Amino acid sequence: MKKQLCKILILAGALLLSGCHGDLDIDQKSQITSTNMWKSESDVQAAVNGAYAQMRAAFASSYTVYGDYRSALYGGGMMSLVDYDRMAANTIFRDNDGTNWQALYTTINDCNLILKYTPDIPFNDESNRERYLADALFVRAFTYFWIARIWGDAPLLTAGFESDSQDDLFPVRAPQADVFAQVETDITEALERMPAGVNARKTASRAAINMLKADYFLWKAKVLGGGETALRTAQTAIDAVLAAADRLSESCADIFANESNPEILFSINFERNEYTGGYASMFLIPIQYVDDKSLVENPIKVGSHQQYVSVTDEYEAFLTEDPNDSRVPTSFMVYQEGLNRFRWINKFVGEWENDTRYFSSDIIVYRIAEALLMKAEVE
Repeated sequence: MKKQLCKILILAGALLLSGCHGDLDIDQKSQITSTNMWKSESDVQAAVNGAYAQMRAAFASSYTVYGDYRSALYGGGMMSLVDYDRMAANTIFRDNDGTNWQALYTTINDCNLILKYTPDIPFNDESNRERYLADALFVRAFTYFWIARIWGDAPLLTAGFESDSQDDLFPVRAPQADVFAQVETDITEALERMPAGVNARKTASRAAINMLKADYFLWKAKVLGGGETALRTAQTAIDAVLAAADRLSESCADIFANESNPEILFSINFERNEYTGGYASMFLIPIQYVDDKSLVENPIKVGSHQQYVSVTDEYEAFLTEDPNDSRVPTSFMVYQEGLNRFRWINKFVGEWENDTRYFSSDIIVYRIAEALLMKAEVE
């Protein structure tokens, strides 16, 4: 009873204070809203950086869950993780990792707001405006491309949410064909807007957009009944990429060790002091299993927790079929310590410093090798 009375008194006091001191109800200058956010070019740049950061958060762990883990090339590591095992076996439940599209739609919402406000903001250089609009279109197209392939029918949102009092807070699914049509429209407009001189690798460029275009139109040709027309469109996009940069890296290892390698066309950025982690943290050997600690990093790559994912025996046999294939040590490594046979995926291992693993390796999305594979697929 005394506690309840105290609560009533505190509430009454709060009401009295709010009534007597209405002049204290001031606008917080540090509060960011749509009325004070979209004022300058620097606001747009910050929003674009935020959209890429949100894209990274959406795909950091799920990018490979949506793809490689369902290819029969990867399976459990030294320890099983139910969600990933179900992905590999295509026995997915609705609460499995990767089945929630919230982060994907948060990414799309960021892009929608950029596309809404950027046209009305003054820019000193119009090419910057076009680039930022192309960035938003590329990210939105990339995200919807994944959504449509994974879920089929899905909400199709092209206007940004800015308030919890909006009338359209409960969207319904649109037909899959409409989602794919939006992907196609966004890719086309992104290419039209992206300045030719942009050679970025961690944000959009004409090369990255053309890779997404080829990716989409190959899917359209094979799955959506796009036929010869879609194939030729894919080929045109690939040829545009290869005409600008058609040389493979001389070293496969350098592609994954050097994030500025010219073969890389687009990657999702990870930085030690900004954002680390992602699916690569599942690949490496737990340090407690290594008896001889001198083997750590020499050659055994150790991680920050249990190894939940590794290549399958069948994939190992396939990769090692040619003893002269120099790419094998980059793909995976095996080391026998006593009775322990350690096997780990050797890509995206980040940095080892002061007995700590920082998973700061970029996720490579598109590179020249994939352009050549796409070209072979078309032909």
